[in-house]
Amino acid sequence: MRGWLFITGIVFSFRLFSQLIVQPVVWKAHTWVAGKAALCFQDCIYPDSLSRFPYYEGRVTGKAGEDMSPCLMEYFSEIFPSDSLAGIDNLNDLPSEYVFSYQIKNLNELTFRVLPLKRNPVSGIVERITGFTVSLYCPSGQTWATSSVLRTGEWRKFKITRHGVYKLTYSQIVNELGLSDPASIRIFGYGAGMLPKNNAEPRPPDLSEIPLLFVEATPGVFKDGDYVLFYAEGPVKWTYDQKTGMFLHQLHQFSDAAYYFATTSHGKAKTIAVVQSSGVPNQTVTTFDDFDYHEEEIVKLCQAGSRWFGETFDSRLSYSFTHTFPNIYPSSPARLRLQLAWQSPATTFFSYEVNGTAIKNVVLPAAWNTEECFYQVVTDSVSFSPSSGSLTFTFTYNKTSSSMGRAVLDQYDINVRRDLRMQGGQMMFRDVQSVGEGNKSRFILSDVNSSVQVWDVSLINSPLKIEGTLNGGSYEFVVPTSSLRTFIAFYPSAAYTPVFLGKEGWVANQDLHGIDVPELLIVTHPLFMSQAERLASYRRNQGMKVAVVTPQQIYNEFSSGAPDVQAIRDFARCLKDKNPALFRYLLLFGDGSWDNRFVSPAGNSNYILTYQMEGGNYESESIPVADDFFALLGAQETADSGFMDVGVGRLPVSDTFQASAVVEKLIAYDSPQARGSWHNQLCFVADDKEDNAFTFLRDADETATNASRKVPELNITKIYLDAYKQYINAAGQSCPDASLALQNAVSGGSLMLNFTGHGGPDGITNENLFSRDVINTWNNKNRLFVLFTGSCKVARFDYLSMLQNGNYAPYVTAGEYALLKEGGGAIAVISTNRNTYSSGNIRLNNALMECMVDREAVDPYAYRFGDIYRRAKNIASMKGYFGKDENTRNFILLGDPSMRLSVPLLNRVVTDSVNGKPPGADTLNALQEVCISGHVNNERGVVDNAFNGKVSITLFDKPQQRQTIDNHGFGTETFMSQEQVIIKGNTLARNGFFSFCFLMPKDINYFVGKGKISYYAAREDEEYNGYDTTVLIGGMKDTVIADVTGPIIRLFMNDTTFKNGGITDTDPVLLAFVSDPSGINATGAGIGHDIVAVLDGDNTQYYVLNAYYETAMGDYRQGVIRYPFYHLKPGKHILSLTVWDGVNNSAKAQIEFTVISEGQFIIREVTCYPNPMTDHACFVFEHNMPDEEMKVTLMIYDMSGVLIQQLTTFVMSEGYTTSPLLWDGRTAGGANTGNGVYLFRIIAEIPARGLSATATGRLIIAQ
Repeated sequence: MRGWLFITGIVFSFRLFSQLIVQPVVWKAHTWVAGKAALCFQDCIYPDSLSRFPYYEGRVTGKAGEDMSPCLMEYFSEIFPSDSLAGIDNLNDLPSEYVFSYQIKNLNELTFRVLPLKRNPVSGIVERITGFTVSLYCPSGQTWATSSVLRTGEWRKFKITRHGVYKLTYSQIVNELGLSDPASIRIFGYGAGMLPKNNAEPRPPDLSEIPLLFVEATPGVFKDGDYVLFYAEGPVKWTYDQKTGMFLHQLHQFSDAAYYFATTSHGKAKTIAVVQSSGVPNQTVTTFDDFDYHEEEIVKLCQAGSRWFGETFDSRLSYSFTHTFPNIYPSSPARLRLQLAWQSPATTFFSYEVNGTAIKNVVLPAAWNTEECFYQVVTDSVSFSPSSGSLTFTFTYNKTSSSMGRAVLDQYDINVRRDLRMQGGQMMFRDVQSVGEGNKSRFILSDVNSSVQVWDVSLINSPLKIEGTLNGGSYEFVVPTSSLRTFIAFYPSAAYTPVFLGKEGWVANQDLHGIDVPELLIVTHPLFMSQAERLASYRRNQGMKVAVVTPQQIYNEFSSGAPDVQAIRDFARCLKDKNPALFRYLLLFGDGSWDNRFVSPAGNSNYILTYQMEGGNYESESIPVADDFFALLGAQETADSGFMDVGVGRLPVSDTFQASAVVEKLIAYDSPQARGSWHNQLCFVADDKEDNAFTFLRDADETATNASRKVPELNITKIYLDAYKQYINAAGQSCPDASLALQNAVSGGSLMLNFTGHGGPDGITNENLFSRDVINTWNNKNRLFVLFTGSCKVARFDYLSMLQNGNYAPYVTAGEYALLKEGGGAIAVISTNRNTYSSGNIRLNNALMECMVDREAVDPYAYRFGDIYRRAKNIASMKGYFGKDENTRNFILLGDPSMRLSVPLLNRVVTDSVNGKPPGADTLNALQEVCISGHVNNERGVVDNAFNGKVSITLFDKPQQRQTIDNHGFGTETFMSQEQVIIKGNTLARNGFFSFCFLMPKDINYFVGKGKISYYAAREDEEYNGYDTTVLIGGMKDTVIADVTGPIIRLFMNDTTFKNGGITDTDPVLLAFVSDPSGINATGAGIGHDIVAVLDGDNTQYYVLNAYYETAMGDYRQGVIRYPFYHLKPGKHILSLTVWDGVNNSAKAQIEFTVISEGQFIIREVTCYPNPMTDHACFVFEHNMPDEEMKVTLMIYDMSGVLIQQLTTFVMSEGYTTSPLLWDGRTAGGANTGNGVYLFRIIAEIPARGLSATATGRLIIAQ
């Protein structure tokens, strides 16, 4: 047998021809494994000695930088000779399909396994592969339409809620659907539940046409009074389960209805085919299988998972439900299959009765968890003899002694046999017992009249009208039943009527199947369309191809109009299949929640559906929600196994304000104002000990070490909680020095903030290091960072908070708030939405550091954050086969995957010499004059003579060993750190070359060892970096420097227009200009020699500002300190600053300012100059709203109060004093004003905040 099978992710090692691999499978006599007989082929392995199935394993290395999408292109198979299976006792455990699994290491090294055996679950026949061909790069195998039928014509949508034959009349087509040519009516769509989550299962390539039966008074003329009949399926899907031998239902998780599309713009309809009853039957069918179910979607037990539950057994312990099955066949047993959940600290019981007769009592063992919501789930079945067609089931929960016990019914299915006798206007029937190879069955349907019709509806888009024989009151027909056939008998007068949607059912033309494949696909809720389009426009201006679509547009083409998460994934698959190399990023623009059914619509922030996994035999808060689902696009990938094929991220916005703020941040992240040497900085934060171990510290330090090794151009800051003094008071634990260090890392700037430790939706660490309140103090507008948290539920974006009135409201977790915060916080967040574990967290964290840069990329600017995230997740999920790592799935990217991480181009800045010698040839001493020279390379590794721009140089002292201080009495831990900055300077490169000279400060570590020079260079829209770790530092120069005076200090708030005693907002910035012939000491190495600011004379409220000092361009003797304060109390403040020079002379200066309450807008100190004026005057004033656009209106009055001139302008003030507003002394009519005294009034408004303030004054004109 020859077959075709398309499976992403499988590669084989032998006989590799370009991108194709050919491999024979040579079967041999069986062998022995674990003392039992096992099937065998040449070079097979047995990874599982219990199953004893032989696997083929091989390895292959793909091209660097390319993402393989391998598949099994062709296989050759045969039926396994039955005599060769003798003695093999585990054949029933064989899967029904060939099994493939794989691992990926180092981005492009794949290891595969294949089980070349399968067993037909119906026939029991075993098949084996004898050879196969594999391609490393291929599409998924699904056939997609090149364009959608919705692209042209008029379309109307309607819905149905159950399976059956439906009628559309001529009048309804015209009046309800608003279509003008009823004779050309055509219907498209498909129902029967959700799309399959296994990508290998087939699905329609586009909306499929539903065949119609035209019922016309005059054949060939469709007019008023005529109608069409068609078969349609509702949202509930029924399947026959081979394992249980039952028909089981599946409720649609996202919709209570199925949707169909009608048009009269596309010619004649497809009509129902008529087949004649024929053939000689080998069996007769007079009974059939029928079924019913009960499932109510009332309660969500744990705000997680895909399942909803129904009736609660708590205060009420018993419920009864009645199901009617006319003409039940009592000789055949009925079957009940039930699923329920329970929680109880002790054993309880659940009993079933039918029509008052007990049929089962189920023991429910203790299931209790005091730490989180948890329910055990059981599936149970029972057979019973039905006494009548009316079956009343009574379910009772017996708590016994456990008053805390609680049970919740999920669902149940009932299967019965009925006599094949017509009941009602429509009746569906099928018969499993009729199925068999080569079978032909005579169906005898009794109790019918001559108007009855029987359709074969086994295939919704290919129903068949069966022409049988009416014998008295019976309708007989013969059909093949080698497979299960489903029929519906009905009277046309009993056809159902669809639910019409009015104007809401009018569908605009669209063609997602035919769009040009984008690099970035944005799926946005319509509420956020303008913000999504703004982001798309920005990315297009960067050269990307972007498409913006709504979920409903996707549903219309890919899930027949019904909401379905798989539809979004299928659209992504369609794009990936059309152009695998181009489509790389998927952005979900909108928040999501666990309520995909909108059972609780009030406050439900589910703008883009979420994929909620099913908990299996439990319900808890830990059931994953995974946006990775949308990126698992391979042919054999399922809902929760496989590897990401595109980078997927979500912006969890729930209103337009949040959407605008996030898009503003994404655009600002790439701006020139957001560049700086902080792009060379990584900050690692570790929680303190867990269970007497240093797990968090060691994991964080391992990741930091790996990052330093992978990207040595970057510099590492370590904030390990147990290295700082902690305090305990009535409010709980606190660690103020660590909190300040984190605040400094945020305001000073970090490319990434990487946290390892305890956490939750409200923040991280018991010491409140990171919470919404803390995030609210972050004003790092132009220094946004990527946040990674290896902790539990910090970004549980699908969580809703319950209000007192029973409604829900969006709950913004700390992880979400870090992204959503306007004008600060994070630019992207990789964090957890469920509980995770340290072993898995470090695996992902290390992979993230591994993938942060792609040194082999031809175009480093094309390597974006979605690529980093996707590759890191794929590597991390390789712990086991199948790519099924739940811990890794519990991480989510909140952010735009098409964003480029602002890592400068690596290793472009090179040291030429230090003091005229090669780096490392001499030792740099304290108090020694040093000159560092270097150059900037281009992409070819030679000097870039066209480079003229700024170069920032940071000289670090040697790595030093640090030790924790044992806050909790469990011992100490040591770690290495290289954070001591000796000098941070700036210079200009000309024609690619630069130099910077400075005096080594006295305060260094005198032990001789290797320091580090870190470089950052920028011009226009490009950033570069480099490093040198060969430079030797230590010792002191035998030189006496005649400098006995401290530095000169000039203090301001925000900018140099500030006057001492002026006003500020609650978040002012200290601006200090300092200079000294010996340079400024900012090393922090000498005890008491830090740059220190003290607020209001309180020496316990001090700020170390070493890291905030930068030298002036090309001059180490002077520089500037910029330090942001946050949430200062309103009122008067005095700030003192102490600065030391390079030879340890100190100086102190102070400044006074008054903080105005947040939200209060004040203007004062209005100055008019010159006053008296002659031909012009300038007006300036102080205010407390820096960085806000103001509308300023100046009005001039004469002494009688007559307005003679009014001027309006818009100003943006970075500081607390406006730029001058000029008046030329003329009236509104252009005439000169006379000498005298005049009054002026200034109105300042901030439109964005709805604030205004007013000031007045006098002006003398003397010409």
